[in-house]
Amino acid sequence: MIESVLERLRDFCEQFGPAAVESQLDKLVSLIIKFLDKKAFCQTKILEDEDPDDLEDVADDDDDEEEEEEGDDGIDHDELILGNVSDLVIALARAYGNEFAPYFEKIAPHLVAYTADNHPKSDRSMALGCLAETFAAASAVIPAYFNDYLQLLEKNSDT
Repeated sequence: MIESVLERLRDFCEQFGPAAVESQLDKLVSLIIKFLDKKAFCQTKILEDEDPDDLEDVADDDDDEEEEEEGDDGIDHDELILGNVSDLVIALARAYGNEFAPYFEKIAPHLVAYTADNHPKSDRSMALGCLAETFAAASAVIPAYFNDYLQLLEKNSDT
């Protein structure tokens, strides 16, 4: 369900450009970060008698529930969210161009976290692809991130 909301936001941004989301861009960036950090409500649960600040990742549930989340193509809920969040970041970069740079500064550290070895290869590839597409759409972000990006590419390339 949340995936369709993210898809609609992406489509809305692509069709109507930056003016469509400008008044809510700061909130949208905060939500993107929340999704990347897996702290959105659909990615967490609150157990009885627990402090709401101590949220647990849904991925800690039984394997049976995780299998139910996976579709026919083997993509689970978190992968769908990451894919749609990546697409939304790319759509925002395309809509705003170089004006997206200050917003990307906030998003980038949370996105780059998905390139770490403790994430599946699909997550690493998606994060690298999102960075590449953002560079293509908003060239102003390249100087700040290119050296790190080049190292990530070398590290994650299949040789």
